[in-house]
Amino acid sequence: MLISGSLDYSVRFWDVSKGVCVKTLGGYNFEIQSVLFAPNRQILATGGTDSSIRVWDIVSGSLSKILLGHTDAVWSFCFSPDGKLLASCSHDKTIKLWNIDTGNCIATINGDIGRVRSVTFSESGKILAAVGEDKNIELWNIHERKLIKRLLGQTDIFWSASFSPTDILATGDWDGQLQLWDVEKGECIRTLSGHTGWITSLAWSPDGKILASSSYDKSIRLWDTSNFTCLKVLAEHTGNVWSISFSPDGRYIASASEDKTVRLWDMNDFSCAEVLNSYSSGVCSADFNYPGNILANTSKDNSIQLWDTKTWNCINTLKIDQLCEGMNINGVTGLTPAQRGELLALGAVENNQ
Repeated sequence: MLISGSLDYSVRFWDVSKGVCVKTLGGYNFEIQSVLFAPNRQILATGGTDSSIRVWDIVSGSLSKILLGHTDAVWSFCFSPDGKLLASCSHDKTIKLWNIDTGNCIATINGDIGRVRSVTFSESGKILAAVGEDKNIELWNIHERKLIKRLLGQTDIFWSASFSPTDILATGDWDGQLQLWDVEKGECIRTLSGHTGWITSLAWSPDGKILASSSYDKSIRLWDTSNFTCLKVLAEHTGNVWSISFSPDGRYIASASEDKTVRLWDMNDFSCAEVLNSYSSGVCSADFNYPGNILANTSKDNSIQLWDTKTWNCINTLKIDQLCEGMNINGVTGLTPAQRGELLALGAVENNQ
């Protein structure tokens, strides 16, 4: 048997006598695209393009569970308000509900919105909203696993969704428009314009008075929810802004960007209070834990960093091992430069000691 690794990050097993590939394994290099703390619990969930969701114990810094079931990239997930359920959505067009204590998938929801881009729980935890590529919104009764209603009438692909503390649903689309929905009536009650790129993330302040939106246009917009006028445009990032998150006390917004930084914005005067820039690649996601003393973020190098929000020092880095993680190939002969590069991409090292 011969094993080969490829620049497409797959591993192939070959029957040498027959000269045929008998098995292919993929997903050994991927992007972690989402990071999210569970409410009132010391656990963190991460998900990405390898179709899995990983659950981390923040106290020990160890990986506690891997949730397997999706067959394509996991775009987004959300915890129920009580932290007991995790809903995830995927490029495979499904939504899955997970018991976070056991790690078991307790339900798979097959909607009719194409590839699902974002899911969000209502404040009560009874309704799950899902948006996707067919330009519609589905509202699901979580306890009965039944579709309540489908909201229609939009003209572009949805990318993000978020319920307010009063259960107003905000959605953002590919065209840079925000929509606000009365889910009881099933009506779009307002459309907000201003972004010039697709809406990547939405976040409500804890008191519901500010709605924040981030965009591919490199900006963050803050909307006054009393009249839905734009309070401020935060435009200091030099790359696409992928993710935003309010601190539990509403004092800060954290924004994660392709420009390899996380910025912390003070909501008292809308100034940039801190820039975290110890990343080697774009930052995909950021989230505060519920006490607000830790900020987690993940970058395209697949590291997850935890920051102390009092000192803004990095207190831990979580890393997902790859197939050849730690394999020392120093002194190994017979490797071409391409083969050596493949092994290094899969986590191998060249250590002289």
